Amino acid sequence: MKVAIVKKRAKIEKSLLLTLHISTECLLRGIHVTKSELECLVLLSFENESSLATFCNNVVDKGIFSNPQTVRNFLAKSEKQGIVEKIQVPMSNKKNVSIKKSFTFTQEDNIILDYRFSYVSEKN
Repeated sequence: MKVAIVKKRAKIEKSLLLTLHISTECLLRGIHVTKSELECLVLLSFENESSLATFCNNVVDKGIFSNPQTVRNFLAKSEKQGIVEKIQVPMSNKKNVSIKKSFTFTQEDNIILDYRFSYVSEKN
């Protein structure tokens, strides 16, 4: 059996690494995300856990979405898809938001993504 192996090695910035990882996780789970949604998730990864209101305003300030309600709608959709989680702040009616750990990684200085994907033809 003939097998084509493609190997890539690259040193890239952390934001691009997060973008690659989150988009790959979404792709493997069958979750479609737009460019703006992906940028929003990467920003949330950098912020780790953030006040919902503050995060929505930050996304608008960075020009990713045009208004906070659009961000809230996206985060609600993402919560249903299992990408983000909203956390109730104790003794308050406020919520924090964070990306689920399976969609990001700890904020380490050195990170290597080591994916191995394969496709096996049905032909013999």
